[in-house]
Amino acid sequence: MYVPRTDIPIKKIVTNPLPDEFKEPFTLTDSRGKKVTFTLSRVGHLKTAQRYIENKFAQEEQKFGYIKQLMSEETISTVLKEIPSSEIREYNTYLEKRSKDFAKIQQCQVINKVGSKKCSTLEDKLKVYNEIGLHTWKMYSDFVKTLNFGVDPKVEVISPFTGETVERRFQFRFLDFIPAVESPDDSGYTVSYEDE
Repeated sequence: MYVPRTDIPIKKIVTNPLPDEFKEPFTLTDSRGKKVTFTLSRVGHLKTAQRYIENKFAQEEQKFGYIKQLMSEETISTVLKEIPSSEIREYNTYLEKRSKDFAKIQQCQVINKVGSKKCSTLEDKLKVYNEIGLHTWKMYSDFVKTLNFGVDPKVEVISPFTGETVERRFQFRFLDFIPAVESPDDSGYTVSYEDE
């Protein structure tokens, strides 16, 4: 099957700065009057979360290393034949816990203060994480969206079908740019368009 490809020139990616009037930290107050003070997420938060999870789950990584290795080299049917189903269930339970903890660690790093409790360490933030309700996290997400900052998802690329310049939307993540920033090459992306 033919899968057309195109490059995204890094120089054509536009970033939108934070509004001048925005200041950190900022406080959100829910309908009951509970105040939570936040900062914005940073690239470093992702790296901190990765390190934390690697340390926390080091023993499990060793325990399940052979399954991970086998899954990267073999088909699912081969893995299912070679590994008892009880071990696969245990591995899946571990992966689910690891993923939830990773999301929690990454998210809690934006907490600055809950009520009058200042949170300066990761441990402080983890202690108060469960005191923040889903509604407050949604308020945080909605507020951050209103700031309209960061990488503009619209990028001009050359269409592999027509050869003309077209505008497409791409979802960029923090770590997408780290290897590209260290590379002298301008085009760190290849995008595929598959026919449906």
